[in-house]
Amino acid sequence: MSLLTRGILSAVLVGGFSPPVAYASPDTSAQPGRPHPRETHVYVGMWTTHLNANRLHVDSNNVTLGVAHGPVFAATFVNSFGNRAYAAGWQKSLLAGRGRWLAGSLGIRLGAISGYDERFLSFAKDAAVIPMVSVYSRVELTRLGVEVSWTAVVASAALSVRF
Repeated sequence: MSLLTRGILSAVLVGGFSPPVAYASPDTSAQPGRPHPRETHVYVGMWTTHLNANRLHVDSNNVTLGVAHGPVFAATFVNSFGNRAYAAGWQKSLLAGRGRWLAGSLGIRLGAISGYDERFLSFAKDAAVIPMVSVYSRVELTRLGVEVSWTAVVASAALSVRF
């Protein structure tokens, strides 16, 4: 049973999020003070603002669900235009550190996103899927985190749980 599966089962059985128990031998690929290269983040909420709008306002992106596992991410949400959007790709933490209770990172994501048209970017009118480049920063207190990201003309904030 994978570490992610044990974590999800633990959350369901205990009624909350608790760290999964690792039964395998210690993994030496993690470096002290750095996040584990295969840790998992589950995103459960997102709020955005469009930086090119006449007035800045915050939109809730209903039914947001995302997962990042090591260098891979995938998410779905209802975008500011009311369309279901899907994003997926690769991510890399450029700077990261972890103490006993607090962790932080700064990274980049490269991928693709669907659900947009020319209202977002002019070239999106003829493409079902468009390329995506995003810069993100995440701060975590124990396993709960807040991530702020910038993608083209959108700034976002999301809540996460780390397993």
